[in-house]
Amino acid sequence: MNASTNIFSTTSDKLAFALQIEEQQLVPFVLLNLAVGNPDLPPPAAALQALAKSTTEPQAHQYTSNIGSNDWLKEALYWMRTYHGVDASAVNQLVPIQGAKAAIYLLSILLLQPGDEVLVPNPGYPIYHQIAQRIGTITKSYTVSPPYAETLDLTEIKKLCSPATKAIWINTLQMPTGRIIAPGIMKQLEHFCKSRNIWLLNDNPYAMLSKAPVPNLSHKSGEYERAISVITLSKTFNIPGWRMAFILGTPDLIRQMQRYKNLLYSGHFAPLVKAVSACFTVPMSWINQQKKEYEKRRLRTYHLLDALRCGYEENQQGMYVWAKLPVYCSDDQHFCKTLLHQTGIWTAPGSDFGSEGKGYMRVALTASTSQITEAINRVTNHFCHEH
Repeated sequence: MNASTNIFSTTSDKLAFALQIEEQQLVPFVLLNLAVGNPDLPPPAAALQALAKSTTEPQAHQYTSNIGSNDWLKEALYWMRTYHGVDASAVNQLVPIQGAKAAIYLLSILLLQPGDEVLVPNPGYPIYHQIAQRIGTITKSYTVSPPYAETLDLTEIKKLCSPATKAIWINTLQMPTGRIIAPGIMKQLEHFCKSRNIWLLNDNPYAMLSKAPVPNLSHKSGEYERAISVITLSKTFNIPGWRMAFILGTPDLIRQMQRYKNLLYSGHFAPLVKAVSACFTVPMSWINQQKKEYEKRRLRTYHLLDALRCGYEENQQGMYVWAKLPVYCSDDQHFCKTLLHQTGIWTAPGSDFGSEGKGYMRVALTASTSQITEAINRVTNHFCHEH
């Protein structure tokens, strides 16, 4: 995978740039952040209450188990079975981890060696490629294009695989396009990876924000020994700063993950563990309310894109909108930078997510409908007059 043209190397670099722009008063507006998938909605009230209460308990601020207590893992596994479609049979198939990035890094250094090959989605989460590059693994990108309703072209993936291919990253609900891998495609990919002794790595942070069921991998012990899922709670419960995620796999893999994890991390902060336990008990009606709010924001964002004369598909899901640039501009980096300079609206260029993202932009649904309306007004009153 060729590194995409990107004037920013990390999200923090982007934020620093945006703040610098604002400080220099080059933008005559308050910054509207529609670039970063940083949930602005509150966590469940019960979780906040549990967090506040547990901070005063004895031993609350001491070390906790790095592999997670059996009771907590059972709670997590029950929630994943009930609401996330995960099929796993025992807590020895589960390890907690400090967020999806940590999970992706840990899996990469455990499973991949210099000279190995790993397949990554394009467009897709840049971290897959960046971490592989750091450890000397060769990345090959498979295409995730908006016209592909089922996200994956298995013919392309099979052609890309070689004897050096050790892993394939998939992401469903896919970021940034919002596509869902059809169950039949998922099953075929499982069978192919098993036949070729390839790890199938499922990064799955957005599934609960989908309007439709998101297919997951089977994690029954012994049924599919090379399937691994990363499930982070950040987007589901609006807790990105808590750094809570889980890795699911076979017992042998999880034991290896535990040993590697001990080299890098200590256990999670005990009050956060209590708060996450409270998250696991929230009713589905709370999840559905989050979905409704994102749908309101999505519809309003379509109006923003209409004002910019961008193209988009209306059946997208999750917490982003993936849009094609208007005919008057083909350079997504230039388009998003100009939009930021002239209106204070910060969006993500599609090429940040790979070469197949060129000519697109990603809009995060992490601002209120009133803020999105403000963005529409800015575009209508200023930006569109320039084109």
